[in-house]
Amino acid sequence: MEIAITVGATIGGGVTVFVIGQIFVVLFLERIRTQARCIEEIAEALVMYAQFYSSPISPKTPKGKLEQIQSASIDIRRLAALLRANAQTLRFYKVWRCLRLVQPKDKVVAASKELILVSNVCPPIGMDQINAGIAASSEALRLLGIDSGLVS
Repeated sequence: MEIAITVGATIGGGVTVFVIGQIFVVLFLERIRTQARCIEEIAEALVMYAQFYSSPISPKTPKGKLEQIQSASIDIRRLAALLRANAQTLRFYKVWRCLRLVQPKDKVVAASKELILVSNVCPPIGMDQINAGIAASSEALRLLGIDSGLVS
């Protein structure tokens, strides 16, 4: 009888600890990792797509390249939305920020705005849009704590 109670208590305690741990992982750690992954993808996208927002298009630009540029614009906007959504939905954001596990929310929202600007000027028509796209991408990287020398 005593053994059955000990076994039951051990199994019950183990299940409880496991369930609480899984809840913590799903509600918090996964979202923290999502922000880090998103920032990584933003850095990659801004380098990969720099040719599309920093080079003018012409009337002779092939249709296939225009489709690539449009796809890049949509991808950059998707990353901006994901970054902002993560910052808005992560519970206890201030706690995670104090522990330096996430970027400051105001910088995340500002970086998201800069990424939307990059998306809006892709494809650029003139030098003003090219300069705006380059400046916005550099500012987004700076706000996210990424070396802006990556994009040139």
